[in-house]
Amino acid sequence: MQKVTLSIGHNIGNIEALDTATICATVTELMPVDGYTAIPCLGMWQGMAEKSTRIEFVVDEQDAAAIVVRVPELAARLNQEAIMCEVAPVNVSFIAAATVAA
Repeated sequence: MQKVTLSIGHNIGNIEALDTATICATVTELMPVDGYTAIPCLGMWQGMAEKSTRIEFVVDEQDAAAIVVRVPELAARLNQEAIMCEVAPVNVSFIAAATVAA
Protein backbone atom coordinates (compact mmCIF):
# COMPACT_ATOMS: atom_id res chain seq x y z
CA MET A 1 0.00 0.00 0.00
CA GLN A 2 1.03 3.58 -0.64
CA LYS A 3 0.03 6.76 1.15
CA VAL A 4 -0.25 9.79 -1.10
CA THR A 5 -0.48 13.09 0.77
CA LEU A 6 -1.31 16.34 -0.99
CA SER A 7 -0.91 19.67 0.81
CA ILE A 8 -2.95 22.38 -0.89
CA GLY A 9 -2.95 26.03 0.14
CA HIS A 10 -6.13 28.08 0.19
CA ASN A 11 -4.56 31.27 -1.15
CA ILE A 12 -4.50 32.39 -4.75
CA GLY A 13 -1.83 35.03 -4.73
CA ASN A 14 -2.26 36.93 -1.47
CA ILE A 15 -6.01 36.28 -1.18
CA GLU A 16 -7.67 33.39 0.61
CA ALA A 17 -9.88 32.04 -2.18
CA LEU A 18 -10.30 28.33 -1.44
CA ASP A 19 -11.63 26.28 1.45
CA THR A 20 -11.53 22.61 2.38
CA ALA A 21 -14.99 21.93 0.89
CA THR A 22 -14.02 23.42 -2.48
CA ILE A 23 -10.75 21.49 -2.53
CA CYS A 24 -12.55 18.23 -1.64
CA ALA A 25 -15.11 18.75 -4.41
CA THR A 26 -12.34 19.19 -6.98
CA VAL A 27 -10.33 16.24 -5.64
CA THR A 28 -13.43 14.03 -5.71
CA GLU A 29 -14.14 15.01 -9.31
CA LEU A 30 -10.58 14.57 -10.56
CA MET A 31 -8.94 11.74 -8.63
CA PRO A 32 -9.58 8.09 -9.54
CA VAL A 33 -10.26 6.80 -6.00
CA ASP A 34 -13.23 5.99 -3.80
CA GLY A 35 -12.05 7.65 -0.62
CA TYR A 36 -9.58 9.91 1.14
CA THR A 37 -9.18 11.91 4.33
CA ALA A 38 -9.18 15.72 4.28
CA ILE A 39 -7.49 17.57 7.14
CA PRO A 40 -7.69 21.35 7.55
CA CYS A 41 -4.28 22.73 8.56
CA LEU A 42 -1.97 25.72 8.34
CA GLY A 43 0.93 25.99 5.95
CA MET A 44 3.59 28.35 4.72
CA TRP A 45 4.27 29.17 1.06
CA GLN A 46 6.98 31.60 -0.02
CA GLY A 47 7.09 33.15 3.44
CA MET A 48 3.33 33.62 3.75
CA ALA A 49 1.23 31.68 6.25
CA GLU A 50 -2.04 30.36 4.87
CA LYS A 51 -4.87 28.02 5.66
CA SER A 52 -4.39 24.72 3.84
CA THR A 53 -5.91 21.29 3.38
CA ARG A 54 -4.06 17.97 3.48
CA ILE A 55 -5.60 15.18 1.44
CA GLU A 56 -4.50 11.65 2.35
CA PHE A 57 -5.09 8.62 0.13
CA VAL A 58 -4.15 5.03 1.02
CA VAL A 59 -4.11 3.05 -2.21
CA ASP A 60 -2.20 0.43 -4.15
CA GLU A 61 0.84 1.42 -6.22
CA GLN A 62 -1.13 1.69 -9.46
CA ASP A 63 -3.69 4.08 -7.95
CA ALA A 64 -0.89 6.08 -6.29
CA ALA A 65 0.73 6.58 -9.69
CA ALA A 66 -2.64 7.60 -11.19
CA ILE A 67 -3.10 10.21 -8.45
CA VAL A 68 0.39 11.67 -8.87
CA VAL A 69 -0.10 12.00 -12.63
CA ARG A 70 -3.22 14.13 -12.02
CA VAL A 71 -1.64 16.53 -9.50
CA PRO A 72 -0.60 19.11 -12.16
CA GLU A 73 -4.20 19.24 -13.43
CA LEU A 74 -5.47 19.58 -9.85
CA ALA A 75 -3.07 22.48 -9.29
CA ALA A 76 -4.29 24.16 -12.48
CA ARG A 77 -7.97 23.73 -11.57
CA LEU A 78 -7.36 25.20 -8.12
CA ASN A 79 -5.17 28.02 -9.50
CA GLN A 80 -2.21 26.87 -7.42
CA GLU A 81 1.44 27.38 -8.40
CA ALA A 82 2.26 24.02 -6.87
CA ILE A 83 0.86 21.28 -4.65
CA MET A 84 3.14 19.43 -2.25
CA CYS A 85 2.85 15.71 -3.01
CA GLU A 86 4.35 13.00 -0.82
CA VAL A 87 4.23 9.28 -1.65
CA ALA A 88 5.39 6.68 0.87
CA PRO A 89 4.86 3.00 1.51
CA VAL A 90 2.56 2.28 4.46
CA ASN A 91 1.29 -0.67 6.40
CA VAL A 92 -2.39 0.15 6.80
CA SER A 93 -5.38 -2.07 7.52
CA PHE A 94 -9.03 -1.15 7.09
CA ILE A 95 -10.61 -3.01 10.01
CA ALA A 96 -14.31 -3.76 9.76
CA ALA A 97 -16.71 -3.24 12.63
CA ALA A 98 -17.44 -6.28 14.83
CA THR A 99 -21.15 -5.80 14.15
CA VAL A 100 -22.85 -4.07 11.27
CA ALA A 101 -23.98 -0.55 12.09
CA ALA A 102 -27.74 0.05 11.95
